Amino acid sequence: LPDKNKVCFNLNNILYIGGTDSFELFRNVSTAAIFQRLQGRIEWGYIGGLAEYGGTRAFIGRRKGHTPGIFLIGDGSATRISNHAIDKILAGYSESELGNAKANVYTHRNDEVLTYRLPNHSFAFTGGNWHLTDTIDGGVTTVWEADFITEFEGNYYVTHGTKLGKMERVNTDFGNYRNAVIEFGVPHPD
Repeated sequence: LPDKNKVCFNLNNILYIGGTDSFELFRNVSTAAIFQRLQGRIEWGYIGGLAEYGGTRAFIGRRKGHTPGIFLIGDGSATRISNHAIDKILAGYSESELGNAKANVYTHRNDEVLTYRLPNHSFAFTGGNWHLTDTIDGGVTTVWEADFITEFEGNYYVTHGTKLGKMERVNTDFGNYRNAVIEFGVPHPD
């Protein structure tokens, strides 16, 4: 492939191999696991933050020589979903920092929510809109920390580093409960 490979995934029986400058697509054409390169290539390189979202994959990437953004990839093309405000935040990070971005997807009120956490920012994408998810703690803005979110028996649980948390209904937002993360430590035996 023409650039350094960074990620590989299967989407709709097509093998996507993402490099620093592009994605190449392959299809298995025999029972002997022979893959044939498909026509065309996607001219957006992969940086980090891969997540399964909306029947496709979301990732942080960039076109060679351009600023980074967040994209959805599928059907042989990539579409930028990040807006100017998110792109401006991404531009403030090094490629190494963006490569370590934590991406997560969970369902809230029947809507799929894509989240990204960077060293100094966190944000979510749902319903075609972006939302900053940084939190205010004692008057200080902090990054909402959730590396992994999962649902179990109607409750949402989050993990970050050595912490485990449960999203609780602790406040109201226009008469509806608003979920917030209550973090608590979990001792780890050494």
